[in-house]
Amino acid sequence: MEALRVISEDHRNLWRIAATIDIVADEMESGSKVDPAFFTSIFDYIEHFMDACHHAKEDDYLFPALRARSEEAGAILDRLQAEHRNGPEILKSLRQQLAETAAGKLGNAEFAGALRTYTQSLKSHIRTEEKDAMPLAREVLTADDWADIDRAFLDSDDPMFGEKANAEFRELFHRVASLAPESIGLGAQSAGELQPGAAKGVGEVLLSVSGLESCYGRIKALKGIDFEVRRGETVALVGANGAGKTTLLRTLSGVQPMSAGSIRPKGQVAEDMEKVFSMFPILKEKRNLPAGTLSGGQQQMLAIGRALMGRPKLLLLDEPSMGLAPLLVQEVFNVVRTLKAQGMTIILAEQNAFAALAIADRGYVLETGSITLSGTGQELISNEQVRAAYLGM
Repeated sequence: MEALRVISEDHRNLWRIAATIDIVADEMESGSKVDPAFFTSIFDYIEHFMDACHHAKEDDYLFPALRARSEEAGAILDRLQAEHRNGPEILKSLRQQLAETAAGKLGNAEFAGALRTYTQSLKSHIRTEEKDAMPLAREVLTADDWADIDRAFLDSDDPMFGEKANAEFRELFHRVASLAPESIGLGAQSAGELQPGAAKGVGEVLLSVSGLESCYGRIKALKGIDFEVRRGETVALVGANGAGKTTLLRTLSGVQPMSAGSIRPKGQVAEDMEKVFSMFPILKEKRNLPAGTLSGGQQQMLAIGRALMGRPKLLLLDEPSMGLAPLLVQEVFNVVRTLKAQGMTIILAEQNAFAALAIADRGYVLETGSITLSGTGQELISNEQVRAAYLGM
C-alpha cells in the first residue's frame, strides 16, 4: 500500500500549507501587507503537486479500482472527484483575487475570507480521504489492485510523479518556506535536500536496551523497557505527555539515572562543520550572533547541529517540532529525513505521531511508562487504535 503512504505524505504537506494560509490570513486582517510572491508560491505548489499530480493519480488509478470493488465507494468518490475537477478553477479565482488585493482593488478582509473558505474546503477534502476513502481502500482492494496502484504512484519515469517531480516539489516547498512571513518562515533560502535511498535498518545493533527502569523518587517512570536500534534505522517513540518519552531519552543519554536494566551503544560517525552548515544554511549566515537572537525554528536547528558536531552514531531528538509553526515543522522533519537518508541512526520522541511514524522504520507507543504497541512506522499509522488515540482519525 505504498500509494496510501504517498497520499498521506501529500496530505500532511497540504494540511501544513492550509494551516499556514490561515495564520497569514489572520495577520492580513490585523494590518499586515499582502505578499504576492508568497501566495504565488503557495498557489504554484498546489497547482503543480496537488491539482495536476496528486489528484490525477487518484482519479486514474486508486478511485476506479475502489469503485469496482465497492458499491458504497460511489457516494464518497463522487464528491472527492467533483472537488478535484473544481480545484483548478477555484485556484484561478484566488490568483485573480490576489492580484486585485495587491493592486488595492480588493480589501485584505475580503481576500482573507476567500482564503479561509478555501482552506476549510482543503481540510474537509483531506479528512474525507483519510477517514472514509482510504480505510475503505484498505478493506476492499486486493493484492493485485495494490500492485497496479503502487506501480503507478511510485513510477520514477512518470514525468508528473517521478524523481524529477520530487526534486521540483522539494525546491518549491523550500520556496514557500523561505517566502513565508517572519512569524512563520525560516529566514533562509534553502535547507538540506532529501537524498535518495535511505538506509535500511539491517545493520549491526547500535543500541540495545534491556529491562530499563528509571524512577523519580517513589514513582517508577520507566518499567522494564526492552528494545534495540540497528545502524541506519530511525526509531520513533510516540505517546502522550507523561508516557515516558523524555525520561527514556534522558536515561539513554545519562542525564537521568537508571534504577535497573542495561544500555549498550557503540562508537561514532564523522560529521564536520561544513556539513552542518550545508544542512542549515541560515546557521552559517548567523553564526556570529548569540543563540538567543535566533527564531524558534532556527534554535531547533542549532540544537540539532550542535548535537551533530559531537559526531554521534545515535541521535536522540526530543520533540523537535514542539511550538513551531506548520511550515517550520515540515522543515524540521525534512532535516530528520535528510539525516536518515545519510545513514544516521535516530531515536525520535515526538507528540506529532503522524509525522514521526511516517519517517520511522519502526515505532513504539508508550503509555504510563510502558511500551504498549510496536511495529513498523506504516503498521502503526494504519493501526486503528493508534489512529484514534494519536492521529485524530
